[in-house]
Amino acid sequence: MNGPGEIMFKQFWRELSKEGWRPRQPVGLAKHHRYVRPGVKGRLDEARRGEDFFEGEEELMVAAMSVFQSGEYE
Repeated sequence: MNGPGEIMFKQFWRELSKEGWRPRQPVGLAKHHRYVRPGVKGRLDEARRGEDFFEGEEELMVAAMSVFQSGEYE
């Protein structure tokens, strides 16, 4: 059964994917998907975690909440 947090993430992810965000499968020993901003291509070795991509649903949601609370999102 879906909990409130999972439902909230699914709704949020639906909106982000419309804007061009993409998930990436876990690599190596990683357990969580990486959620990548639009325009970021190829390997993520040079990408900045917390800016170009987020590791797992929780990290993505925490960053999104801080953006919405600060008013940076239009």
